[in-house]
Amino acid sequence: MMRIFALTLLAACASTEAATRAELPLEVRAEYGISRGSVRLGTVTEVFRREGDRYVITSETVASGALSWLVRDKLLVVSEGAITGTGLTPLVYSFTRERSPKKNVRATFSWTQRLMNSQHDGKTSQVPIEPGTLDRLSILYQFMIAPPANERVEAWMTNGKNVTRYIYERRGTETIQTALGAYEALHIHRKDTEDGNDVDLWLAQDRHFVPLRIRLTHKDGTRDEQSLLSLSVR
Repeated sequence: MMRIFALTLLAACASTEAATRAELPLEVRAEYGISRGSVRLGTVTEVFRREGDRYVITSETVASGALSWLVRDKLLVVSEGAITGTGLTPLVYSFTRERSPKKNVRATFSWTQRLMNSQHDGKTSQVPIEPGTLDRLSILYQFMIAPPANERVEAWMTNGKNVTRYIYERRGTETIQTALGAYEALHIHRKDTEDGNDVDLWLAQDRHFVPLRIRLTHKDGTRDEQSLLSLSVR
C-alpha cells in the first residue's frame, strides 16, 4: 500500500510539473526604464528562458540619460535553476558589477542540506535556507507560476548573502498605462522591514504576471521606478 501511495504521489508530482512547464512561456524578454522622479537613470533588460525543467533569468542594467556620463558601469544579475511543481528553484545566483568586481556576489544552493554557499566581499560562508527560498531575481518570475492567490503571501528571499522573509499584500487590480498601452495589473505591496521602504509591484494579468512597474518609495518620500518599455513573449 505504501509503495502504491508513493508511486501515485510521484505520478501526481510529475503531472503537476509537466502542467507547470506547459503553461510557462519559452521566453520572456522585457525592457524597462529606471527613473527617480522625472530623472532618467538607466535601462534594464531582462530575459527569462526555459528549456524543459530548467530556467535561466538574466537582468542587465546600464546607466543612461543624466547619469550615463557619470556612471559607466553595468550590472548583471543571473539566476539559474529548476522548474518544479512548486515553481522556480534556484541553483546558482550571481550579481556582477563590471567596474566594481569587489562587490560581486555568487551563491550556489544545496537543497538536500538546506544550505546556500555564498561568496562575497572576499569571503565564503554557508547560510541556512528555508524550503522555497528564492533569489532577488527569481522571486519576481515566481509569480508566473504562482500568482498571489491570498490577501497575504509570504516568501523567503536571498540576495546571495543572507535570507530575508518577504510579506506581500494584495492591493487589488488597476489599469496601468505603459509605453505599450494599458494593461490590467494586479497590485501587490511589500513593506521593507529592514529599512522602512515601501515596494509596490504591478503584474500584468494577461501576460503571465510579468512585472509592468516596480516602485520603491524611500522613507524620505523619494521614488525609484522601473517601468515597462517593451515586452515580447513566446
